[in-house]
Amino acid sequence: MKTLLELLTESALRFGDRAALLAPDERGDRVISYRELARQARLAAGGLSRLGLRRGDAIALWLTNIPEWVVLEFAAAALGLLVIGVNTRYRSAELSGILGTARPRCLVVQPDFLGIDFRGMIAGCCGGLDLAPHVIELPRGYRGLLTGHGSRRLSEGMPHDLVNVFTTSGTTARRSWRRTAKPASSHMPIMSPEGSIWLPAPPCSACCRSMVSSASAA
Repeated sequence: MKTLLELLTESALRFGDRAALLAPDERGDRVISYRELARQARLAAGGLSRLGLRRGDAIALWLTNIPEWVVLEFAAAALGLLVIGVNTRYRSAELSGILGTARPRCLVVQPDFLGIDFRGMIAGCCGGLDLAPHVIELPRGYRGLLTGHGSRRLSEGMPHDLVNVFTTSGTTARRSWRRTAKPASSHMPIMSPEGSIWLPAPPCSACCRSMVSSASAA
């Protein structure tokens, strides 16, 4: 059994400059190769390590469908961190419940998405919970993570470590938590290396995150 980053590193060696991610952007499609994805994941792991995050800590991602989510997923797995997905539709009540339960040491957010006051909600929730996570804002704060060297602790994450925690929406019943320890490769359909997957679902969903991790590391 291997870690997510080990699987991605093998894919980077096999596929090199072949496109791993393609994301629509107002300035044109963003295309990230397997080699570049692995490079950014190592650099992001180094940035999270410099913040003091250690194996077993949690990191919350309050992001939309963007490549940075995928990079941070692999970076967190490399360090043995637990990724908490936060739906961008959630507001203060949901955010407070998630932060209060998971108590992440780092929160990554797109503060200008759809004009929503993410900063205000984070400040209000963290103050009420006596919680002071590192808050990384895209794009500037994220670019700061990639400045420097890759982490020397990439071996800290172990194949049996928990990687993701999911929460249900809470719209049909009381919100609950779900955990997964590894990518759902065994649940993926058989695909050729030239295949592609369209992912319209939000990255906080179990389906999207399992498919991204499995496809990128396959």
